Amino acid sequence: TGGEYFNGSLDDARVYSRALSATEIKQLYQMGGGKIAKSVPSIQQGLVGWWTFDGKDSGLNSGVRYVNDKSGKGNNASSTTAASNPTTALGKIGQAFKFDGVDDILNVTAASNLDFGTGDFSVALWLKTSVLLNIGGIVSRDGGSGQRWLVNFHNTSNYMYFYVSDGTNFRDSRITS
Repeated sequence: TGGEYFNGSLDDARVYSRALSATEIKQLYQMGGGKIAKSVPSIQQGLVGWWTFDGKDSGLNSGVRYVNDKSGKGNNASSTTAASNPTTALGKIGQAFKFDGVDDILNVTAASNLDFGTGDFSVALWLKTSVLLNIGGIVSRDGGSGQRWLVNFHNTSNYMYFYVSDGTNFRDSRITS
C-alpha cells in the first residue's frame, strides 16, 4: 500500500524538549558535511530521544529489529514483527536504517516525555529518499486525546509537512524545495 510508510533511509534521529538555537542547528547540520562524519555533537540539554541506528546501538531480538535510545530517557524503539523490520544501510553518520515504504516501522512505547502539548520542541534527523510516490510518514508521536506531532514527506507535491496539535489547537507548515 505504501500510503503511510516512509520509503528511504533515516539516520541520527533526535528529539529535544526545547527549541534548538540557530548555532545548535548549524552544528547538527555541519556534522554531516563530509562523506562520513568523524564526530557527533553532544547537544544534551533537553534531549529526550536519540536514535543513531548504528550497529552498536541496534540489533535483532527474536527476529525483531530494535534501536536503543542514546538520550538516557529509555525511549527505545522496535519494529512490530520481523516482516516490518527496516534493513541496515550506509548512513550520513555511520549506519542508517532503510524503510521499504510498504510496512517497515519502528515504534517507541508510550512515553510522556515525548508529549509536548503547546510547548517548544525540536526534531532533527538525516533522511534520504529517491522514491517520489505517495505520502511517507517519517517520524510522529500520537499522545492520545488529539495530542500529536508528525513530520511527513509529501512526495507527489515535493514538500516536507510538519504538524503539531495539543488536542484543541493545531499548527502546520510546509517546507518546499
